[in-house]
Amino acid sequence: MFDTENFDTEIKPSKVDMIDRFFEGLKLGDKAYSDEANKSKDKLDIAVPDVMIGELMSMVDTDDRFVYLGSETTPPCERHVYWNVVKMVYPIKLEHLK
Repeated sequence: MFDTENFDTEIKPSKVDMIDRFFEGLKLGDKAYSDEANKSKDKLDIAVPDVMIGELMSMVDTDDRFVYLGSETTPPCERHVYWNVVKMVYPIKLEHLK
C-alpha cells in the first residue's frame, strides 16, 4: 500500500500531506512516549495518541482492488481472513517507514 520510491506519482500533494499527518500522529519516534511504554508492566494501560485513521482510509481507492479469502501469515495462521489489496501505491517518507 505504501512505498518510498515506487508509488503513483499522480497522487495530489494534499493526500501526501494527509499521509504524513497520519504517520506523524502515531508518534513512533517520540522518545517520551516510547519511554512510557517501556516502563509499563501492563502494555494495555498505555495511552495511545489520537490517530486520524478515518481521514487516511477515506482517501484510499477501494473501488480498484481485489479481495480474496485466505489466512493470517503468521502462526497460528488462522483461516477465514479476507485480504483487500488496493491497486494504488501511496508515498511514504523513509523516516515513517523506519
